[in-house]
Amino acid sequence: GGVRKGNTPEGVKTLAEIKAPLSKDVVKDMNVNSLNVVADNLFLALGERRFNAPGTVDKGIKAVNEFLGTFGIDSAGARIFDGSGVKEGNRVTAGIIAQYLYEVSKREWFEDFKNSLPRTGEGTLKEIKFVDSRFRIKTGSLENAYAIAGYGVDVRGKKIAFSYIVNVPGAGFMGLQEAGAEVMRYL
Repeated sequence: GGVRKGNTPEGVKTLAEIKAPLSKDVVKDMNVNSLNVVADNLFLALGERRFNAPGTVDKGIKAVNEFLGTFGIDSAGARIFDGSGVKEGNRVTAGIIAQYLYEVSKREWFEDFKNSLPRTGEGTLKEIKFVDSRFRIKTGSLENAYAIAGYGVDVRGKKIAFSYIVNVPGAGFMGLQEAGAEVMRYL
């Protein structure tokens, strides 16, 4: 028969069970390995959770903008079209990202969030020729943009949040990982 919703009949036996991973583990895998499909699906799920089924892009955008508002971040400085940031219409300033990272550092769930970000030399960051375990960062690149943002420790030992974005034709193909490494060395 078809799939239907209802109560489990009495006397049935479980043949197999698959436990879902913890949300924080899904987010870490997404961030470390740059799983854009997972980011887009979480974005849709967020819209559904906040504004009821079905999850849609419009609901995801609204949910993210409201969430940014809880930090006092004006979402007018950000244009969001998907959960992964891959669509060309997405726009956000380095200042908004840095402000978000700083505000997140005050939340009770900060350690889980920070730990979801890759360390240098881990996942997609293997290409960056800078390794310092005090940094947790996320990179992103498109054909015409390259970004690196996260947390680190400056030369004085002070904890910092930072964001660096390059918007130039061909940025995604210019080997800007080295520039990202230089930014972290400078910090």
